[in-house]
Amino acid sequence: QSEANKQCIVFLHGFGGIGKTEIARRYAELHNKDYDMILFVKYDNNSTLQDKLDEIEIVNFDGDTIEHRRKLRTLFDDNTLIIVDNFDVEIGIDNTLKSLLDTKAHVLVSTRTDFTSVYSGDNYAIIEISEFANKELEQIFLCNAKLATISSPEKEILNKIFKLIDNHTYATELLAKQMYYSGWSYNILYEKVKSGFASLKGAEKIVVNKDEDAKKDNSLNILRAIYNISDLMDGQKQVLRNIFMLRFMNITKENYLKYTFSVNLEDVNTLIEIGLVQYDRQYYKLHPLIEELVNYDLNPNMGNCKCIHTTLELKISDTGHYDGYGDVDEFEFETNCDFLCGFFKYAN
Repeated sequence: QSEANKQCIVFLHGFGGIGKTEIARRYAELHNKDYDMILFVKYDNNSTLQDKLDEIEIVNFDGDTIEHRRKLRTLFDDNTLIIVDNFDVEIGIDNTLKSLLDTKAHVLVSTRTDFTSVYSGDNYAIIEISEFANKELEQIFLCNAKLATISSPEKEILNKIFKLIDNHTYATELLAKQMYYSGWSYNILYEKVKSGFASLKGAEKIVVNKDEDAKKDNSLNILRAIYNISDLMDGQKQVLRNIFMLRFMNITKENYLKYTFSVNLEDVNTLIEIGLVQYDRQYYKLHPLIEELVNYDLNPNMGNCKCIHTTLELKISDTGHYDGYGDVDEFEFETNCDFLCGFFKYAN
């Protein structure tokens, strides 16, 4: 609150899964009345921040060109809040943030990158987000496990679990959802977590390209241990591959079914229940750490995501049809050019 009042750009910096996005969202909720406009921009490495800003739809504005939208953004003032989520870029790759200063808007950035060496001075503040205390994590766990109370013996076991996962916020949420979905006791959950970490011994080290020190690297290993105890079925693993490959677009239920030729969403819903897939504002998505794990463990590509590949070829083919799947006009959805470019660039 105090930093947002004084600075134009505030960075929430910390390793993956620590809760930066939730803190940003919570700030926006608590101070909704302090701003005339709040914009939420989810950054990804397949486009620039400028591209993301150009995609913002502005209500009650008739200008239909990028130039018109950029001109309108010059009217943003300190009554405008822009949240840039997951701005996990290497320093010097994307300098759009500096141009946002010209708008005088308040900008709140969640990032795993430490910008201390680049952004300093009166217009910037960098807040290091550290691990939550056990008492705070306990409330997060109970909320996600849909429990009202916890006994002293259970609390003791839960604190042991927190120690195993280095008080990792996102891991706490996943474990709580796992326990609720599976019906495990606290003791069983504790043993499961220990077995998950034991399965990492001798496993190839995950390479992290955003976090630099060993403690931050460990956040991926924590998530992988939890992923290992999920005992996913083949169909559920395929869902994770599909969503990873479709991450260049907004994945609604309808688009997921049409791009993957799926007949139901049972596996998707199970993954939502245990937290590995997020369903936010009508869109399916993966947490950035889960994206990295899926990329590493499940190796999504055109070979094991054939339905998606076929659908995209169908949409851009000259014939307009594909044997066995009918005419292209049956698919009533718009193809995003950026998505096509991003998909084929990655898949190849």
